[in-house]
Amino acid sequence: MDARFTRTRFAPGYRTEEVDRFIARCERALAARDGSVTADEVMLHRFTEARFEKGYSMDEVDRYLDTMIPTLRAAEEGRAPAAGVPASLGAPPTGAQAAAEGGAMDAARRLGARAAHPAGQRPGLLARLVGSGR
Repeated sequence: MDARFTRTRFAPGYRTEEVDRFIARCERALAARDGSVTADEVMLHRFTEARFEKGYSMDEVDRYLDTMIPTLRAAEEGRAPAAGVPASLGAPPTGAQAAAEGGAMDAARRLGARAAHPAGQRPGLLARLVGSGR
């Protein structure tokens, strides 16, 4: 795995083992171009939150997975990723790709999925400590 993420200890983070396994699976799928991991699966995947144990920065993991989506979409459509961009890092989306991804994100939001950017939708530290009812 080429990706490196900031480790968390007392701040919320994703469990390192889960992230490592999923990213390795994504990278194998990109290398084999076998469709075993889809862009939609990456968008909707949820990791277990690591509390008071070592984890990876949620924002960094989410951003990294967001960069994989265009490359996975290109593989699904049988296109090559943009020249000069390593497959594991993803390519900048074209206008059509951005529109397709926007449609997929809208569909995920309609379904109530928060996986596109769960870090931005987490409750704050105080809300987690005292409960959401206050």
